[in-house]
Amino acid sequence: VVKSLDYLDTLGHRGKNNPITIEEVVHYLSGHVEEHAIRLVASRRLIWQDK
Repeated sequence: VVKSLDYLDTLGHRGKNNPITIEEVVHYLSGHVEEHAIRLVASRRLIWQDK
C-alpha cells in the first residue's frame, strides 16, 4: 500500500538524477503481471482441489 503519492511528480518516480527508462518500466510491469498470473493460477488450483 502506498502511503503517499507525492513522489509521482518526480521525474521517473526515482528522482531527477535517477530517471527510469521505458525499457525498465516495461520490465517492471511484465514482472508484476507475471507475479499476478502465478498467484491466480495457484489460487485456482486451491479452489479446484476443494471441488
